[in-house]
Amino acid sequence: MSNTRTLRGKFQRLKYEFSLPCFFERMAEARITLSDVHAVMYHGQIKRVISRDFDRPLFVIQRNENNRSMNVVCTLKRNGILLLITVFGGSC
Repeated sequence: MSNTRTLRGKFQRLKYEFSLPCFFERMAEARITLSDVHAVMYHGQIKRVISRDFDRPLFVIQRNENNRSMNVVCTLKRNGILLLITVFGGSC
């Protein structure tokens, strides 16, 4: 199974949690809503995998829409739960 399908499946089955308070602080700063996060997780693509110096790889999932880029950084914890670490956005 591809990484994209694995991550999306965890999200769809509600097997995820947020890195608190960082995730929601960054959402507010970037003016990203939970609806935007859902769109990224359901329709975005893995833009980058960062594996150096980390126990588990970090995935940067990106979705571009209406000249706006939205990104979610996440990882899979040892227990199989998807951890949503942070979000960021910008212009495309």
